[in-house]
Amino acid sequence: MTVNDIEGSKRAVRKSGVLTKKATLFLADGQKLIVEATAQGAIFQVKLNNQVLAIKNVDNLNKAVKEIAGFVHKNSKSFQAKLRKMAERKQGQSNSGSRQAKLSTQQQLTEKQQCGINDGNCRATKPDQYTTRNPGSINSTTDCSLNHE
Repeated sequence: MTVNDIEGSKRAVRKSGVLTKKATLFLADGQKLIVEATAQGAIFQVKLNNQVLAIKNVDNLNKAVKEIAGFVHKNSKSFQAKLRKMAERKQGQSNSGSRQAKLSTQQQLTEKQQCGINDGNCRATKPDQYTTRNPGSINSTTDCSLNHE
């Protein structure tokens, strides 16, 4: 278990009547470990990737650290799999979503040009009808002579 970065609070915060300080450890595999300790040195709360861990040996620091390290190693494989799935999902969404949006915009422009409507205020309400917003009227519709599919 390699630690890339550490952040810590200088100020003690009262939680459940106990003064605690928080340290955040950013691990090499991308996991985030947050440890809150009391002024006496006991562990108050531990979060691994924003999920609270149940630590049995909160008063014995050596046993608690070994227990936390076990949780981190045990969770590492599933965390990496989760990151891969999220990256694949993002990659798939960004490619298909932007391509679909570009195609639909291009199709709309083509249809407007074919119908002879070059006004920037047009929007399609039906495949064979366009609505234009004119300053003088609330809504005026223009029928398109082309048969859209």
